Amino acid sequence: MNIRIDALTRYKNIHMIGINGISMSGLAEILIASGYKVTGSDWTSSPRTERLKALGAVIYKNHEGENVQGADLVVYTAAVKPDNPEYVYAAENNIPLIKRSVLLGHLMDCFKKGIAIAGTHGKTTTTGMVSKIFMEAGYDPTVHIGATYKEIGGTVRTGSDEYFITEADEYTESFLTLHPHCALITNIDFDHADYYKDIEAVKDSFVKFTKNVSSDGFLILNGDCPNTKDVFPRIPGKKVTFGLSEQNMYQAVNLKQGPFGMSFSVKYQDAIVTDISLKVPGKHNVLNTLAAFACGNEYGIPVGTVKKALEEFNGTDRRFEYKGTFKNAAVYDDYAHHPNEIIATLTAAFPIKKGDLWCVFQPHTYTRTYELADDLAYALSLADKCIVTDIYAAREKDAGLIHSKTVVEKVNRIKNSAVYIQTFDEIVEYLGRHVKENDLIIVMGAGNIDNVAVMLTAM
Repeated sequence: MNIRIDALTRYKNIHMIGINGISMSGLAEILIASGYKVTGSDWTSSPRTERLKALGAVIYKNHEGENVQGADLVVYTAAVKPDNPEYVYAAENNIPLIKRSVLLGHLMDCFKKGIAIAGTHGKTTTTGMVSKIFMEAGYDPTVHIGATYKEIGGTVRTGSDEYFITEADEYTESFLTLHPHCALITNIDFDHADYYKDIEAVKDSFVKFTKNVSSDGFLILNGDCPNTKDVFPRIPGKKVTFGLSEQNMYQAVNLKQGPFGMSFSVKYQDAIVTDISLKVPGKHNVLNTLAAFACGNEYGIPVGTVKKALEEFNGTDRRFEYKGTFKNAAVYDDYAHHPNEIIATLTAAFPIKKGDLWCVFQPHTYTRTYELADDLAYALSLADKCIVTDIYAAREKDAGLIHSKTVVEKVNRIKNSAVYIQTFDEIVEYLGRHVKENDLIIVMGAGNIDNVAVMLTAM
């Protein structure tokens, strides 16, 4: 691929602050494939940064002004503050600075049809499903996804300039830089308490996003989500709905628990059009699948092709991902960090567990944990046994408002099933003393808690 990014044609050397991020690393790969020289910086490294180095990127492990020398454009993530040395250097030397989301918007504008997949929960899985459908149909899409997806060998697939499929993140309203042909919204829920005041602010942001859809495009919306339904009258243009209830254009009926995941029938405009058996578990994935089915069908992809792609979909990394065993107990890794995501994941695990269901949870950000502590406690109480470790700060600083011990106390008021354990080594040692054969362990959170799954399955 060597697309022409019209808004960036006067630049040749692009520096990216926070290049190891899931989205940033993917965008860097697309820029390299389009002929740009890319440098970047990040305190952390990963297989993503090693891949970028192999493609020719120069990556620094610190943040210093001198890293920016030679760049004619600097891209930065939402986590980068104006006092960052590289940001300061660019500003003082009149080097243009743009947010990651702006770059993503410029990139989408290069394609004939952009498909932006938004929603508080399920974005990554649904993006993977839609990408799988379009690849199966031979449409050769370019894909930008928020997790490693084995089907494309990473977080990015570079294809033709016809279709661009990407996640659209509502954090800091970054999705407002996108102008898609199709906007798919999986659901709307309250999250990112460090940015949004309340659920009404979140809904307002999603409404603004829908107004960016091109005049000849359309929206795919969860017709069963109360918050999404609440803003229907404020959403312009063609609306395609999906869900479990009858009022939706695309409805999932006859749900059954299959050997791997759920099976169901797709009802479209009052007629059963196909049956689908999933390899990914949970009712939430039925809705993700139905949304992806609607997208494929609306773009004219044959039902048989859509069905085949969805039935072969094996998930993305850190979405109920099987990692191995520990003391003959199955170990899974999951990215869930919002109460409703935790509920969905734990509920999906119950039909396949044989012994106790363990949840090893790392809360993500202080503001989310503080604002949603009661809901987190209820969600975690669904597990038979729960271990909670320290809050993963991410972009935040500890203001002393909340501690993981508070979440544990709240869980134990509902069901005496939770313990606080500080270090990963101590978690592994505790599980070694208490886990029984045939138990199921889910290591859960959006931080670095996945290291526990690695530690467990390496033993």
